[in-house]
Amino acid sequence: MDQRRKANFLEDELTVMVEEIEDRQHVLFGGLNSGLTNKAKQVAWECVAAAVNEVGQQDRTVADLKKKWSDLKLQGKKRIVIHNRSIKATGGGPGTPELSQMDQRITAIIGESAYTGTCSDGDSECFKKGMKSVRARFPSVTDPQVPGVRGKVRPQVLRVHPRLRPRLQVAC
Repeated sequence: MDQRRKANFLEDELTVMVEEIEDRQHVLFGGLNSGLTNKAKQVAWECVAAAVNEVGQQDRTVADLKKKWSDLKLQGKKRIVIHNRSIKATGGGPGTPELSQMDQRITAIIGESAYTGTCSDGDSECFKKGMKSVRARFPSVTDPQVPGVRGKVRPQVLRVHPRLRPRLQVAC
């Protein structure tokens, strides 16, 4: 078996991939309960693959792009954390250079909470952005606004019939 590895991603391929992911991030990374289906996500990834294959010399599959996106996020998070540490560091010496445009775009896509673990806007702002706080999902025993909670914590589940959920159409 002669399995050769594919060539490295070109800079143009990476730029197009990040642009396409930016355009389709609500579909690619949205929750399935918001009217998205796995098929819609698969179609969106195929559109990204088609756009990348137009630019590059190597045919990239959806699996290749998902793996590369995962690697880009990981590398980007590391560079962002190192950069933020150097900004907040005390003492002399040069800090790390500014983040590249690609790192800034990746940061905008993945969000601040992905590399800090918290949201700097506070719980109410995170809740508005779709990041529910623990209190919103699991009311505590001492929460005066939740009547009938006695001695245990129970999740509040909103169920919507599948036919009533809106479906999103994805096109390249």
